[in-house]
Amino acid sequence: MVEASDPIVRSTLQAAVLAGISNLVAQYLASSRAGTPFAFDVTRFFQFILYAFMVSPGNFVWQRWLETKFPAYDRKLYGEKKEEYVDDYVTGQTTKKVGDKKKAVPNELGARERSQSLNLRNTFVKFALDSTVGTCINTILFIVGFALIRGSEKDYIQDDVAEQFLPMFLANCKVWPAVNVVSFTLVPLEHRMLFSQMVNLVWGVYLSLIADGTQKF
Repeated sequence: MVEASDPIVRSTLQAAVLAGISNLVAQYLASSRAGTPFAFDVTRFFQFILYAFMVSPGNFVWQRWLETKFPAYDRKLYGEKKEEYVDDYVTGQTTKKVGDKKKAVPNELGARERSQSLNLRNTFVKFALDSTVGTCINTILFIVGFALIRGSEKDYIQDDVAEQFLPMFLANCKVWPAVNVVSFTLVPLEHRMLFSQMVNLVWGVYLSLIADGTQKF
């Protein structure tokens, strides 16, 4: 049975909540720009939340793979122990047993690891992969995902990808490479997920406006 304390479930739920907040803000901004009274669009709201549920598990696995293969700090951990550690990093929380129940608590790294130097090679590889492969995949997922959610036909989806991929990829490149540089080099490991989520909240507003057709790339 899948529990809410599982890292991938917890991360997905957090992403869905942020997606809902982003879309709500985007709807308000769109109505303000148009000079019309705010009218909550339930369909658009839940479409954005559904999209978050569709893509967040894959993004979690991607970030876990990056950190497992190219750890920010050298760790002599193997198998399940290493996977548990990386899950804690990706979500910014760890699961501890409190009495008879498991409870998610903020993750804090040990003093030994905090004192280690950042692995620059691994950091560069993660940055390069996330800024190219990761960005390409997420761009395609956004275009195709919303087209599927809204019931577009196959030919129209292909046209959307051909027309929107490059402009949206370039829009991503204006934001996320800089975010990754700051995250990988300046933000402590245990706070990186929170930092990314804060940026994602703003980025989600932009994506909502794009998806609703009220914002150009």
